[in-house]
Amino acid sequence: MRPLAIVCEATHVEEIRRGVARYCHPYISSRFVLVISVDTAYEGSFDQERRRLIDWMGDPPGGATNKPLLCTTQATAKAARLKQLASAFEYEIELETVARLSAAPGSSGPPPLLRLLNQCGLSLRSASAHLLRHWAHGAIDRHAVDNWVEQFARLGPYK
Repeated sequence: MRPLAIVCEATHVEEIRRGVARYCHPYISSRFVLVISVDTAYEGSFDQERRRLIDWMGDPPGGATNKPLLCTTQATAKAARLKQLASAFEYEIELETVARLSAAPGSSGPPPLLRLLNQCGLSLRSASAHLLRHWAHGAIDRHAVDNWVEQFARLGPYK
């Protein structure tokens, strides 16, 4: 599993946290996902959050399989100089729009936030498969978890 840090404007934090709560495994999100808010209108507001981000990304949680992924919006990256930070510490940075990181599913396919969580192995299904990998009664992988979840589709709107 790969840690994911999302840096956004303070006005979008709750919306993004709702998306993380919706698509990410709850136990895993508390350890592997960090959502940081910044005020791009006030240049000095990011100093404390920058330190928090550096500390968190420099000391990934146990079980991390790769360097953390930093995700942010173009405006936030520019105002907080996150591209320079990512370059200095050799972090991968991905730019998204707030609308694409929101809790609301997109009109076509899964929302980009779910794609990011899957990419990091942090989605509900991916993380469940990872947490159950030592199951003693047979193999449980992502395919097994997907099959188990899909059986509830027969319930229609009550799934």
